[in-house]
Amino acid sequence: MDSSLASYKNDGTVQRVRQLIDIAADFQSQRHVPLLCGEFGVYMLNSDNDDRIYWYSVVRDYLEQKGFAWTIWDYKGGFGLFEKG
Repeated sequence: MDSSLASYKNDGTVQRVRQLIDIAADFQSQRHVPLLCGEFGVYMLNSDNDDRIYWYSVVRDYLEQKGFAWTIWDYKGGFGLFEKG
């Protein structure tokens, strides 16, 4: 956890998220298999609404550009899109 927080300035960027998705996209292309991003999300209690919505948008858009199926972690709980409840 400490190393993740220490590297957040570099790893917590749109570019880095796309680089990681690209690794899976390369695997998908090389193996000719469909891929599913089974869960992704942002913990509501640690994020601003606008930042959380932006992150969901960035990740979802890029997953779709790469042809991945996807699901979010949660809809209205701790990893939800909207205010709890």
